[in-house]
Amino acid sequence: MTAWLGLFAAAGLSRGITMALGAVLLLMGALNLKDALLFRRGPRLGIPDAAKPGLFRRMRAIAGAASAPAAFLGVVALAFLVNLVELGCTAGLPAVYTRLLSLRGDLSPGGRAAYLGLYGLAYVVPLAIIVAVFAATFRRFTMGERTARALKALSGVLLIGFGLVFLLHPELLG
Repeated sequence: MTAWLGLFAAAGLSRGITMALGAVLLLMGALNLKDALLFRRGPRLGIPDAAKPGLFRRMRAIAGAASAPAAFLGVVALAFLVNLVELGCTAGLPAVYTRLLSLRGDLSPGGRAAYLGLYGLAYVVPLAIIVAVFAATFRRFTMGERTARALKALSGVLLIGFGLVFLLHPELLG
């Protein structure tokens, strides 16, 4: 997110950047809505099926690591790899947030860093809860197609909404 913020801060208050980001958000939202209706058919944002066996193999190797430091390093490496693969899925909301921060001329660099920390906290705490619940209920809960479609639809609507604001009413961003 720091890289996003740096990029947007360097671009300044350019309306073109805001419009381009709005178009990208619309595309991402449209792909998610398409996937909610035509699940797993055509282009989509997600981990490609071909990459999943390798990810699962790495996850099993990490789970079987002999030492905690080796497991920790494996988790860090795997998280980096998954984030790289899923960048297209996960970039939308951080891009919106960091663009909004870059448009706030009244924030100092320290203030922007504090807001990045707040976003991180708001992101990490719920994610930690989800991971804990998943770990406690491992193998008892699987996300079915219906739930996946609902999540795709919700994220599609959110991304399209943000995209429309960026394109049609960018003054609301200030």
